[in-house]
Amino acid sequence: ELESTTLVFAHGLDMFYVRMTPAKSFDLLPSDFNHEMLILLCLAFLAATFVTKALAQRKALQAAWK
Repeated sequence: ELESTTLVFAHGLDMFYVRMTPAKSFDLLPSDFNHEMLILLCLAFLAATFVTKALAQRKALQAAWK
């Protein structure tokens, strides 16, 4: 399982690569985790982002014409 795994690579005089994982199970999702709600919330936030972007552009255009 690569859940919550981070790959770190750094280079300079030397090269350094390591795979970091948490030591405890705090990052594991329970078996009854509501994946559908997570997807729904992500889609709602994405839609809200596009709507507010359009509203901000319209407001800026109206302000430019004043």
